[in-house]
Order: sequence, then C-alpha cells, then structure tokens
Amino acid sequence: MKKIFLDLGILIGIGIFLMSIFCFLHGSFEMYPTQEQTEKVRIAAMAVAGLCVFMSVMLIKSRLKLNGRKRDES
Repeated sequence: MKKIFLDLGILIGIGIFLMSIFCFLHGSFEMYPTQEQTEKVRIAAMAVAGLCVFMSVMLIKSRLKLNGRKRDES
C-alpha cells in the first residue's frame, strides 16, 4: 500500500514539474504581458520546479529504501 502512495506522489510531482516548465517557457498567459509579469511567472515557475524536484527525489529515495527492505525480508 505504501508503494502505491509513493508512486502516486512521484507521478504528481513529475506532473507539477512539467506544468511549471510549461509556464516558464510560455510566461504569463495574458494577451500583452509586461516584462515584470513575465519575470514574476518565471521566478515562481523555477521555485515550484525546484520544490517538485526535491520532493520527487525524496519520494524516489523512500521508494527504493522500501523496495530494499522488502527484498531483505523475503
């Protein structure tokens, strides 16, 4: 059961990471964005991408550790 939650968390983290990359590349979704608005969106997208990478790495490490314990027990 723990594996399912870890896999789901990894999948959600990767999805949010990809959406933040999309926002970084396309900037503000306004018709005529100013340079300041575009810069704010890029900074926020980079922050979200960094948090998602950190979260995904921690979940992957937990998943590998849990997988290693299951092998040792059997």
